[in-house]
Amino acid sequence: MENVEFKAAKALVEQVGGEVVLGAKRGRPVDPNSNRQKALAELGERRAKGLVKRGRPAGTVNPNSKRQQRIAEMVAKKARGEGKPGRPKVNKEEVEVVVENKG
Repeated sequence: MENVEFKAAKALVEQVGGEVVLGAKRGRPVDPNSNRQKALAELGERRAKGLVKRGRPAGTVNPNSKRQQRIAEMVAKKARGEGKPGRPKVNKEEVEVVVENKG
């Protein structure tokens, strides 16, 4: 069994006054030669080297797609001061008046 150190182990040693012994390993046994375990080991090595990237890789967005053209158009309009400014800010005084009238 590997020597595993837990953060709480020191506190338990002080409380119990001796060694903290972990029980038997539970769950299904792991076959280290299985394809899944090999893939996980390879992934761990690549992650340690910094080669694993998560999410969409940079530069994969098609700038000619309709959505990207629409987004660019909206950004340009907003920069010129045209188009919709976004959600209006809520005036709390008006909200309180409406609530009082309904009550």
